[in-house]
Amino acid sequence: MRHKGSLAIYTAVHFCVDFVCFYMLFGTIKPAFDDRTLVLAFLIYNLIAFGLQPVIGYISDTFKKFSPAPWGCILLAIGMLVTSLPWASLVLCALGNAVFHVGGGIDGLVYGDGKLARSGIFVSSGAVGVALGTLCAKYAWFGTSVLSGSIPVLMMGVCGLLCIYAVKEIPKEDYTVKSFGVTGKAASTSTVLILCIAAIVVRAYVGAIIPTGWRLTSVFMMAVPAICACAGKIIGGFLSDKLGAPLVGTASLLLSVPFISLLPDMPVFGIIGLIMFNMAMPITLCAVAERLPNNPGLAFGFTYRHSTNILICGGRNTCDTSDSYTNDRRGALLKILTCRYKTARQGKKRRFGNRKRRFIVFESLAAKKLLNNRTIRRMIYDRHCIRAR
Repeated sequence: MRHKGSLAIYTAVHFCVDFVCFYMLFGTIKPAFDDRTLVLAFLIYNLIAFGLQPVIGYISDTFKKFSPAPWGCILLAIGMLVTSLPWASLVLCALGNAVFHVGGGIDGLVYGDGKLARSGIFVSSGAVGVALGTLCAKYAWFGTSVLSGSIPVLMMGVCGLLCIYAVKEIPKEDYTVKSFGVTGKAASTSTVLILCIAAIVVRAYVGAIIPTGWRLTSVFMMAVPAICACAGKIIGGFLSDKLGAPLVGTASLLLSVPFISLLPDMPVFGIIGLIMFNMAMPITLCAVAERLPNNPGLAFGFTYRHSTNILICGGRNTCDTSDSYTNDRRGALLKILTCRYKTARQGKKRRFGNRKRRFIVFESLAAKKLLNNRTIRRMIYDRHCIRAR
Protein backbone atom coordinates (compact mmCIF):
# COMPACT_ATOMS: atom_id res chain seq x y z
CA MET A 1 0.00 0.00 0.00
CA ARG A 2 1.58 3.25 -1.17
CA HIS A 3 1.21 6.75 0.24
CA LYS A 4 -0.09 5.91 3.70
CA GLY A 5 0.16 9.58 4.65
CA SER A 6 -2.53 10.55 2.17
CA LEU A 7 -4.72 7.73 3.46
CA ALA A 8 -4.47 9.10 7.00
CA ILE A 9 -5.26 12.62 5.79
CA TYR A 10 -8.26 11.66 3.67
CA THR A 11 -9.66 9.38 6.39
CA ALA A 12 -9.45 12.14 9.01
CA VAL A 13 -10.89 14.73 6.62
CA HIS A 14 -13.71 12.34 5.71
CA PHE A 15 -14.69 12.27 9.37
CA CYS A 16 -14.59 16.08 9.55
CA VAL A 17 -16.56 16.57 6.32
CA ASP A 18 -19.45 14.35 7.43
CA PHE A 19 -19.30 15.84 10.92
CA VAL A 20 -19.65 19.38 9.57
CA CYS A 21 -22.40 18.42 7.10
CA PHE A 22 -24.60 16.86 9.75
CA TYR A 23 -23.79 19.58 12.23
CA MET A 24 -25.12 21.98 9.62
CA LEU A 25 -28.19 19.86 8.89
CA PHE A 26 -29.29 19.44 12.50
CA GLY A 27 -27.90 22.69 13.87
CA THR A 28 -28.88 25.12 11.09
CA ILE A 29 -31.38 23.52 8.72
CA LYS A 30 -33.63 21.64 11.13
CA PRO A 31 -34.39 24.63 13.43
CA ALA A 32 -35.02 26.90 10.42
CA PHE A 33 -37.77 24.88 8.70
CA ASP A 34 -41.06 23.25 9.53
CA ASP A 35 -41.48 19.49 9.17
CA ARG A 36 -42.68 19.49 5.57
CA THR A 37 -39.95 21.84 4.34
CA LEU A 38 -37.39 19.92 6.39
CA VAL A 39 -38.13 16.69 4.54
CA LEU A 40 -37.68 18.53 1.22
CA ALA A 41 -34.42 20.08 2.45
CA PHE A 42 -32.94 16.73 3.46
CA LEU A 43 -34.05 15.19 0.18
CA ILE A 44 -32.30 17.96 -1.76
CA TYR A 45 -29.20 17.51 0.35
CA ASN A 46 -29.08 13.78 -0.40
CA LEU A 47 -29.68 14.28 -4.11
CA ILE A 48 -26.86 16.82 -4.38
CA ALA A 49 -24.38 15.19 -2.00
CA PHE A 50 -24.74 11.72 -3.51
CA GLY A 51 -26.59 12.08 -6.79
CA LEU A 52 -23.87 14.32 -8.24
CA GLN A 53 -20.99 12.05 -7.26
CA PRO A 54 -21.01 10.02 -10.50
CA VAL A 55 -20.94 13.26 -12.53
CA ILE A 56 -18.11 14.73 -10.47
CA GLY A 57 -16.29 11.39 -10.64
CA TYR A 58 -16.53 11.29 -14.42
CA ILE A 59 -15.23 14.87 -14.64
CA SER A 60 -12.29 13.93 -12.42
CA ASP A 61 -11.57 10.88 -14.56
CA THR A 62 -11.64 13.00 -17.72
CA PHE A 63 -9.55 15.87 -16.36
CA LYS A 64 -6.99 13.99 -14.31
CA LYS A 65 -5.18 17.12 -13.17
CA PHE A 66 -8.32 18.24 -11.34
CA SER A 67 -8.11 17.37 -7.63
CA PRO A 68 -11.60 17.44 -6.10
CA ALA A 69 -10.85 16.96 -2.39
CA PRO A 70 -9.48 20.47 -1.56
CA TRP A 71 -12.34 22.12 -3.43
CA GLY A 72 -14.84 20.12 -1.42
CA CYS A 73 -13.41 21.50 1.81
CA ILE A 74 -13.48 25.05 0.41
CA LEU A 75 -17.16 24.71 -0.54
CA LEU A 76 -17.96 23.38 2.93
CA ALA A 77 -16.16 26.27 4.60
CA ILE A 78 -18.12 28.77 2.49
CA GLY A 79 -21.33 26.94 3.25
CA MET A 80 -20.72 27.21 7.00
CA LEU A 81 -20.02 30.93 6.62
CA VAL A 82 -23.47 31.59 5.14
CA THR A 83 -25.60 29.71 7.66
CA SER A 84 -27.79 32.81 7.90
CA LEU A 85 -29.02 31.73 4.43
CA PRO A 86 -30.16 28.15 5.11
CA TRP A 87 -30.81 27.12 1.50
CA ALA A 88 -27.46 28.48 0.28
CA SER A 89 -25.66 26.76 3.15
CA LEU A 90 -27.45 23.50 2.38
CA VAL A 91 -26.55 23.50 -1.31
CA LEU A 92 -22.91 24.52 -0.77
CA CYS A 93 -22.32 21.93 1.96
CA ALA A 94 -24.00 19.18 -0.06
CA LEU A 95 -21.92 20.03 -3.12
CA GLY A 96 -18.75 20.17 -1.03
CA ASN A 97 -19.57 16.78 0.43
CA ALA A 98 -19.94 15.27 -3.04
CA VAL A 99 -16.74 16.81 -4.37
CA PHE A 100 -14.62 15.69 -1.42
CA HIS A 101 -15.93 12.13 -1.39
CA VAL A 102 -14.96 11.65 -5.01
CA GLY A 103 -11.42 12.93 -4.37
CA GLY A 104 -10.88 10.72 -1.33
CA GLY A 105 -12.47 7.72 -3.03
CA ILE A 106 -10.15 8.01 -6.04
CA ASP A 107 -7.13 8.03 -3.74
CA GLY A 108 -8.32 4.89 -1.96
CA LEU A 109 -8.95 2.97 -5.17
CA VAL A 110 -5.91 4.04 -7.21
CA TYR A 111 -3.27 3.77 -4.51
CA GLY A 112 -4.66 0.65 -2.86
CA ASP A 113 -2.46 -1.50 -5.14
CA GLY A 114 -5.14 -4.14 -5.43
CA LYS A 115 -5.85 -4.21 -1.67
CA LEU A 116 -9.31 -3.55 -0.25
CA ALA A 117 -8.05 -2.37 3.13
CA ARG A 118 -7.29 1.16 1.95
CA SER A 119 -10.81 1.78 0.65
CA GLY A 120 -12.28 0.17 3.76
CA ILE A 121 -10.31 2.50 6.01
CA PHE A 122 -11.27 5.61 4.04
CA VAL A 123 -15.02 4.97 3.94
CA SER A 124 -15.15 3.90 7.59
CA SER A 125 -14.69 7.27 9.27
CA GLY A 126 -17.72 8.93 7.69
CA ALA A 127 -20.25 7.03 9.81
CA VAL A 128 -18.67 8.26 13.04
CA GLY A 129 -18.62 11.81 11.71
CA VAL A 130 -22.33 11.61 10.88
CA ALA A 131 -23.22 10.37 14.37
CA LEU A 132 -21.07 12.86 16.28
CA GLY A 133 -22.10 15.78 14.09
CA THR A 134 -25.76 14.98 14.69
CA LEU A 135 -25.29 14.62 18.46
CA CYS A 136 -23.15 17.76 18.66
CA ALA A 137 -25.87 19.82 17.00
CA LYS A 138 -28.68 18.18 18.92
CA TYR A 139 -27.13 18.73 22.34
CA ALA A 140 -25.30 22.00 21.46
CA TRP A 141 -21.90 20.74 22.55
CA PHE A 142 -20.26 23.75 20.90
CA GLY A 143 -22.64 26.11 22.68
CA THR A 144 -24.75 28.76 20.99
CA SER A 145 -22.23 31.60 20.73
CA VAL A 146 -20.47 32.89 17.63
CA LEU A 147 -17.63 30.48 18.40
CA SER A 148 -19.92 27.52 17.75
CA GLY A 149 -20.26 28.61 14.11
CA SER A 150 -16.58 29.35 13.62
CA ILE A 151 -15.35 25.93 14.75
CA PRO A 152 -16.69 24.08 11.65
CA VAL A 153 -15.23 26.80 9.40
CA LEU A 154 -11.81 26.38 11.03
CA MET A 155 -12.10 22.60 10.71
CA MET A 156 -12.74 22.85 6.98
CA GLY A 157 -9.93 25.37 6.54
CA VAL A 158 -7.44 23.00 8.15
CA CYS A 159 -8.84 20.06 6.20
CA GLY A 160 -8.48 21.98 2.94
CA LEU A 161 -4.80 22.66 3.66
CA LEU A 162 -4.23 18.99 4.51
CA CYS A 163 -5.85 17.92 1.25
CA ILE A 164 -3.69 20.36 -0.73
CA TYR A 165 -0.63 18.88 0.98
CA ALA A 166 -1.76 15.35 0.13
CA VAL A 167 -2.39 16.27 -3.51
CA LYS A 168 1.03 17.87 -3.92
CA GLU A 169 2.80 14.93 -2.30
CA ILE A 170 1.12 12.41 -4.60
CA PRO A 171 1.42 13.13 -8.34
CA LYS A 172 -1.10 11.29 -10.52
CA GLU A 173 1.47 9.26 -12.36
CA ASP A 174 -0.77 6.20 -12.46
CA TYR A 175 -4.52 6.64 -12.58
CA THR A 176 -5.48 3.02 -13.28
CA VAL A 177 -7.13 0.81 -10.67
CA LYS A 178 -5.30 -2.48 -10.16
CA SER A 179 -7.30 -5.69 -9.92
CA PHE A 180 -8.68 -6.50 -6.45
CA GLY A 181 -9.44 -10.13 -7.27
CA VAL A 182 -13.12 -9.73 -6.36
CA THR A 183 -15.09 -10.47 -9.53
CA GLY A 184 -12.88 -12.74 -11.58
CA LYS A 185 -13.19 -12.89 -15.37
CA ALA A 186 -16.12 -15.25 -15.92
CA ALA A 187 -18.97 -12.74 -15.84
CA SER A 188 -19.31 -9.75 -18.14
CA THR A 189 -18.87 -6.21 -16.87
CA SER A 190 -22.56 -5.37 -17.23
CA THR A 191 -23.55 -8.46 -15.24
CA VAL A 192 -21.11 -7.63 -12.46
CA LEU A 193 -22.33 -4.03 -12.28
CA ILE A 194 -25.99 -5.10 -12.13
CA LEU A 195 -25.29 -7.65 -9.39
CA CYS A 196 -23.23 -5.14 -7.40
CA ILE A 197 -25.95 -2.49 -7.65
CA ALA A 198 -28.55 -5.06 -6.54
CA ALA A 199 -26.36 -6.03 -3.58
CA ILE A 200 -25.81 -2.38 -2.65
CA VAL A 201 -29.54 -1.60 -2.82
CA VAL A 202 -30.53 -4.60 -0.69
CA ARG A 203 -27.78 -3.98 1.84
CA ALA A 204 -28.63 -0.27 2.12
CA TYR A 205 -32.34 -0.92 2.53
CA VAL A 206 -31.86 -3.64 5.14
CA GLY A 207 -29.35 -1.46 6.96
CA ALA A 208 -31.91 1.35 7.06
CA ILE A 209 -34.65 -0.76 8.64
CA ILE A 210 -32.60 -2.76 11.16
CA PRO A 211 -34.26 -2.21 14.56
CA THR A 212 -31.80 -0.75 17.05
CA GLY A 213 -34.02 0.50 19.84
CA TRP A 214 -31.24 0.00 22.36
CA ARG A 215 -29.32 2.92 20.86
CA LEU A 216 -31.82 5.38 22.37
CA THR A 217 -30.95 4.42 25.95
CA SER A 218 -28.08 6.93 26.25
CA VAL A 219 -26.06 9.45 24.29
CA PHE A 220 -23.14 7.04 23.99
CA MET A 221 -25.35 4.23 22.69
CA MET A 222 -26.61 6.55 19.94
CA ALA A 223 -23.10 6.56 18.49
CA VAL A 224 -22.56 2.80 18.82
CA PRO A 225 -24.17 1.83 15.46
CA ALA A 226 -21.86 4.30 13.71
CA ILE A 227 -18.85 2.83 15.51
CA CYS A 228 -20.01 -0.63 14.45
CA ALA A 229 -20.27 0.49 10.82
CA CYS A 230 -16.77 1.99 11.03
CA ALA A 231 -15.28 -1.16 12.54
CA GLY A 232 -17.08 -3.44 10.10
CA LYS A 233 -15.77 -1.63 7.01
CA ILE A 234 -12.19 -1.67 8.30
CA ILE A 235 -12.34 -5.33 9.31
CA GLY A 236 -14.01 -6.27 6.04
CA GLY A 237 -11.23 -4.69 4.02
CA PHE A 238 -8.40 -6.38 5.90
CA LEU A 239 -10.11 -9.79 6.04
CA SER A 240 -10.86 -9.64 2.32
CA ASP A 241 -7.17 -9.14 1.58
CA LYS A 242 -6.28 -12.11 3.80
CA LEU A 243 -9.07 -14.62 3.13
CA GLY A 244 -10.50 -13.45 -0.17
CA ALA A 245 -13.32 -11.04 -0.89
CA PRO A 246 -15.95 -13.60 -2.06
CA LEU A 247 -15.59 -15.68 1.11
CA VAL A 248 -15.64 -12.68 3.47
CA GLY A 249 -18.54 -10.98 1.71
CA THR A 250 -20.74 -14.08 1.64
CA ALA A 251 -19.90 -15.28 5.15
CA SER A 252 -20.28 -11.88 6.81
CA LEU A 253 -23.74 -11.24 5.36
CA LEU A 254 -25.01 -14.74 6.10
CA LEU A 255 -23.68 -14.74 9.67
CA SER A 256 -25.15 -11.30 10.33
CA VAL A 257 -28.71 -12.45 9.53
CA PRO A 258 -29.52 -14.16 12.87
CA PHE A 259 -28.02 -11.30 14.87
CA ILE A 260 -29.89 -8.47 13.15
CA SER A 261 -33.18 -10.32 12.54
CA LEU A 262 -33.66 -12.60 15.55
CA LEU A 263 -31.77 -10.78 18.28
CA PRO A 264 -31.78 -7.08 17.33
CA ASP A 265 -32.97 -5.79 20.72
CA MET A 266 -29.99 -7.24 22.61
CA PRO A 267 -27.12 -4.74 22.39
CA VAL A 268 -24.29 -7.28 22.31
CA PHE A 269 -25.79 -9.33 19.49
CA GLY A 270 -26.96 -6.21 17.70
CA ILE A 271 -23.42 -4.81 17.74
CA ILE A 272 -21.97 -8.06 16.40
CA GLY A 273 -24.58 -8.17 13.65
CA LEU A 274 -23.97 -4.56 12.59
CA ILE A 275 -20.21 -5.11 12.41
CA MET A 276 -20.57 -8.20 10.21
CA PHE A 277 -23.27 -6.55 8.09
CA ASN A 278 -20.98 -3.63 7.18
CA MET A 279 -17.99 -5.81 6.26
CA ALA A 280 -19.25 -6.16 2.68
CA MET A 281 -19.22 -2.44 1.90
CA PRO A 282 -15.58 -2.13 0.65
CA ILE A 283 -16.06 -5.36 -1.33
CA THR A 284 -18.88 -4.02 -3.47
CA LEU A 285 -17.05 -0.73 -3.95
CA CYS A 286 -13.88 -2.41 -5.16
CA ALA A 287 -15.85 -4.86 -7.31
CA VAL A 288 -17.35 -1.98 -9.29
CA ALA A 289 -13.98 -0.19 -9.51
CA GLU A 290 -12.33 -3.38 -10.73
CA ARG A 291 -14.61 -3.42 -13.76
CA LEU A 292 -14.08 0.30 -14.41
CA PRO A 293 -10.29 0.45 -14.01
CA ASN A 294 -9.86 3.72 -15.91
CA ASN A 295 -12.72 5.47 -14.13
CA PRO A 296 -12.21 5.23 -10.35
CA GLY A 297 -14.09 8.47 -9.74
CA LEU A 298 -17.12 7.25 -11.66
CA ALA A 299 -16.98 3.87 -9.91
CA PHE A 300 -16.87 5.43 -6.46
CA GLY A 301 -19.64 7.92 -7.19
CA PHE A 302 -21.78 5.28 -8.86
CA THR A 303 -21.55 3.00 -5.83
CA TYR A 304 -22.31 5.69 -3.27
CA ARG A 305 -25.17 7.11 -5.32
CA HIS A 306 -27.15 3.86 -5.35
CA SER A 307 -26.48 3.10 -1.69
CA THR A 308 -27.97 6.46 -0.75
CA ASN A 309 -30.87 6.62 -3.20
CA ILE A 310 -32.41 3.52 -1.65
CA LEU A 311 -32.24 5.22 1.72
CA ILE A 312 -34.17 8.13 0.27
CA CYS A 313 -36.80 6.05 -1.51
CA GLY A 314 -37.24 2.96 0.61
CA GLY A 315 -35.68 3.42 4.00
CA ARG A 316 -35.34 6.14 6.58
CA ASN A 317 -34.59 9.67 5.49
CA THR A 318 -31.45 11.31 6.69
CA CYS A 319 -33.62 13.46 8.87
CA ASP A 320 -35.22 10.38 10.40
CA THR A 321 -32.15 9.28 12.35
CA SER A 322 -32.69 8.77 16.06
CA ASP A 323 -36.42 8.34 15.33
CA SER A 324 -36.80 12.11 15.72
CA TYR A 325 -39.71 12.42 13.30
CA THR A 326 -41.62 9.58 14.97
CA ASN A 327 -41.11 11.09 18.40
CA ASP A 328 -42.22 14.52 17.13
CA ARG A 329 -45.36 12.99 15.68
CA ARG A 330 -46.20 11.23 18.93
CA GLY A 331 -45.46 14.39 20.84
CA ALA A 332 -47.82 16.32 18.60
CA LEU A 333 -50.56 13.80 19.33
CA LEU A 334 -50.07 14.35 23.03
CA LYS A 335 -50.61 18.07 22.45
CA ILE A 336 -54.12 17.46 21.15
CA LEU A 337 -56.05 18.53 24.21
CA THR A 338 -59.57 17.28 24.62
CA CYS A 339 -62.05 19.27 26.55
CA ARG A 340 -65.72 19.89 27.13
CA TYR A 341 -67.77 22.38 25.24
CA LYS A 342 -67.16 25.21 27.69
CA THR A 343 -63.36 25.07 27.50
CA ALA A 344 -63.32 24.40 23.76
CA ARG A 345 -64.14 28.07 23.15
CA GLN A 346 -60.52 28.91 24.09
CA GLY A 347 -59.29 27.50 20.80
CA LYS A 348 -60.46 26.49 17.36
CA LYS A 349 -63.38 24.09 17.33
CA ARG A 350 -63.62 21.06 15.08
CA ARG A 351 -66.45 18.54 14.96
CA PHE A 352 -66.09 15.12 13.42
CA GLY A 353 -67.60 11.67 13.77
CA ASN A 354 -70.90 10.19 12.66
CA ARG A 355 -74.34 11.62 13.22
CA LYS A 356 -74.86 9.90 16.54
CA ARG A 357 -71.49 10.74 18.12
CA ARG A 358 -69.86 14.13 17.77
CA PHE A 359 -66.78 15.30 19.53
CA ILE A 360 -65.15 18.65 20.09
CA VAL A 361 -61.38 18.89 20.06
CA PHE A 362 -59.15 21.74 21.15
CA GLU A 363 -56.36 21.93 18.57
CA SER A 364 -52.83 23.05 19.29
CA LEU A 365 -50.74 24.48 16.48
CA ALA A 366 -48.62 21.31 16.30
CA ALA A 367 -51.70 19.09 15.90
CA LYS A 368 -53.46 21.13 13.25
CA LYS A 369 -52.06 19.25 10.26
CA LEU A 370 -52.35 15.84 11.90
CA LEU A 371 -56.11 16.16 12.21
CA ASN A 372 -56.43 15.87 8.43
CA ASN A 373 -55.12 12.31 8.64
CA ARG A 374 -57.87 9.67 8.83
CA THR A 375 -55.80 7.35 11.04
CA ILE A 376 -55.05 10.15 13.47
CA ARG A 377 -58.73 11.11 13.60
CA ARG A 378 -59.63 7.52 14.35
CA MET A 379 -57.15 7.43 17.24
CA ILE A 380 -58.59 10.63 18.66
CA TYR A 381 -62.12 9.34 18.16
CA ASP A 382 -61.37 6.13 20.03
CA ARG A 383 -59.06 7.27 22.79
CA HIS A 384 -58.50 10.99 23.21
CA CYS A 385 -61.82 12.76 22.85
CA ILE A 386 -64.35 13.56 25.51
CA ARG A 387 -67.92 13.35 24.49
CA ALA A 388 -69.51 16.75 24.25
CA ARG A 389 -72.52 17.37 26.41
